Amino acid sequence: MNEAQAAALRKPGRPRDEELQDTIIHAALETFVEEGLDAASVEGIASRAGVGKATIYRRWHSKEDLISDAIFQCAESVAAPDTGSTRGDLIALMSKLQNDLSCSMGGQIFPRMVGEVWDRTPLGEAFAQAVISPRRQLIFEVLSRGAARGELREGFDAELIADTLSGAVIVRRMVAGPLDDKPADRVERLVDLVLEGLAGPVQ
Repeated sequence: MNEAQAAALRKPGRPRDEELQDTIIHAALETFVEEGLDAASVEGIASRAGVGKATIYRRWHSKEDLISDAIFQCAESVAAPDTGSTRGDLIALMSKLQNDLSCSMGGQIFPRMVGEVWDRTPLGEAFAQAVISPRRQLIFEVLSRGAARGELREGFDAELIADTLSGAVIVRRMVAGPLDDKPADRVERLVDLVLEGLAGPVQ
């Protein structure tokens, strides 16, 4: 991407510095997705963004700082849904996860981040703490509410349930790709399968 192409991406009325930073962030994310952290370079990111290396180094000290910043800027804040039922809440959470892994920049980044988390790199540790853990906590929150309402049996293993639900969605994404042709009710069937073993006592 050259300077003219970068300029074409800018939205009217936005400060040029903010637009330029967005262009660099997007270039860093694309580079990370295609090459990974080790192979990525400031030179390559600068070339993709249509800027000089000095422009990047005025904002970030290293490629690690830039790519880390880019990843966490594209991570959305999350909140637990409250549909009134454990089933509805879990379907909403898992549908969001499935959609994010299939259709968002975060989903494109995720396969690269698996290796970073697995290797316990600084980037992987930060990603696990800032992105993965909060989303697991949402499942725990939903399950806790369900237990309080008497919808779930006592003594269930929340960690195992969280792993089962999110793991099924993540593994499917890693094995089969974005899955544009995935069954529309796949998440519902997954949640129902798990909830069969969690049903509370009949009232």
